[in-house]
Amino acid sequence: MSNKNSATCSIRCSAFRNRCLLTRDNRGITLIELLIVLVILAVLSTMAIPTYGRIKDVARETRAMEEIRGFEGTISAFAADRGTLPDTLSDVGLATMLDPWGRPYVYANIAKGGAARRSIATEFANSDFDLYSQGMDGATDLTSDFDGAVNKDDIVRAGEGAYVGLARNF
Repeated sequence: MSNKNSATCSIRCSAFRNRCLLTRDNRGITLIELLIVLVILAVLSTMAIPTYGRIKDVARETRAMEEIRGFEGTISAFAADRGTLPDTLSDVGLATMLDPWGRPYVYANIAKGGAARRSIATEFANSDFDLYSQGMDGATDLTSDFDGAVNKDDIVRAGEGAYVGLARNF
């Protein structure tokens, strides 16, 4: 006797359970299985996207901190060679450098009248020079201290270089 569906059906026997199952050689997936996979992917992506955004922000902040440390070394070497701090970042070849948000770094030679930033209302952040990135929002309020609303995300050099990081953490 011949089975008309012998090409699409086969008998599979399990050696462990001593029973046979009639199975189809169906290599596709059902619509329900596809929908379940899509729902799982949607749930995972809704959890991952905000985390990815924060990781990018932290990476940009870290890059700005590292670049400010490097600039600080270049400025210090310039001062050691010439006996004075540079007037601008272009004096040390850093005028074209942009922060991770695509804006130029801000430098002020305080000894030559540059605007000094305040870490708190009565204390200046530095007495030699200021060097900072305006952070993610691209805004800085020099009349306010580091706790000012627009200054909290700035990446600053403070304490004569003892601290480089977010203004809100100083």
